[in-house]
Amino acid sequence: MKACAMFMCNDQTEDERNEMVDLMRVAPKYLQEFIGRAIPVEKYFSVRAKRFLEHNYFLVLPCYEIMYVWNTFYIIRAENKLIEPILERIEQTILQLDRESCKASEWFWDSYCLAIFLKGLCLQYTGKTEQAEQMFYEVISNEANIYEDSHIVSFAQMQLGLIYKENLNYEKAVQCLIAARSKSIFLTEFRIHSAIEEIKSTGYYNKIMEKNVSSPNDFM
Repeated sequence: MKACAMFMCNDQTEDERNEMVDLMRVAPKYLQEFIGRAIPVEKYFSVRAKRFLEHNYFLVLPCYEIMYVWNTFYIIRAENKLIEPILERIEQTILQLDRESCKASEWFWDSYCLAIFLKGLCLQYTGKTEQAEQMFYEVISNEANIYEDSHIVSFAQMQLGLIYKENLNYEKAVQCLIAARSKSIFLTEFRIHSAIEEIKSTGYYNKIMEKNVSSPNDFM
């Protein structure tokens, strides 16, 4: 967490940058396992620390990614004054990623899709749901280009499902949520499960499943 916060500061001293690199280097060593399995949050950010070291000391908006994983965006969703500066920073990052030097990286699409997803998230929580949907569909349409972070597609499908659920379009909501669940990571499984259970409570879920809707990924 500290290293991610330091990374996103624009006024780092050389000593601070060295400390940040040292923290990223040692972070994977503290990965704990219970019954042969790593703690999901620790594993997720251990992978990010390794990416930082392998990618010329670079990550895309790591603090905002942490905020999403910890569901912080949902908590601050009603505070536009908090979300708007985040959106501005994200848009600046997208412009930076559009440079040829960034496009040459094997992780370009992973980075780009994460930034586009985070932009969609901010748009969603500032009431611009149509624009948010466009961002999420852009992520989904680039699934084949993503090098490693396919879970970002699951994030986008889940947020689309939540938008459709709020709009009472339960059929599309179920399609998106089932698609998201098929490639989700542990950190978002509970949110997907909760949304599906909420739809089940309306009585629509079984009716949708009885209609034998097409594969959840077809309409994506």
